[in-house]
Amino acid sequence: MASDVHLRFFGRLFAALAYLLLLLTWIGLLVDLIGYFLMTDKYVKFHSGQAFLLGGVITIIELLFGAVIFFGPAVDTAYYYFLYAFYALTAIIYIGCAIAAFGGRDFRIPVVSKFLSK
Repeated sequence: MASDVHLRFFGRLFAALAYLLLLLTWIGLLVDLIGYFLMTDKYVKFHSGQAFLLGGVITIIELLFGAVIFFGPAVDTAYYYFLYAFYALTAIIYIGCAIAAFGGRDFRIPVVSKFLSK
């Protein structure tokens, strides 16, 4: 009985870390891949896959924003404020998902979870 409680706790902890480590973009994506392919717990596997897809989409958006800065014409200060707001929103999303996953909620991110269920 005690081992079952410990397994559920560590499963929820790993699911929360799957989202939190996305703040360290590439490390988080690597941890999510490990969790998705190597873990046997369905809860951990689902949240690792969902975090990987969410992090992948946000990373692609961040790369596009970076390409605009690098290749585009001179951007004004408003673009940087928009970029900082996007980073802050991303951090809030990751932290909110981590709190929900650690709390044991089985939530689905609307666009991302559709790809995961296929």
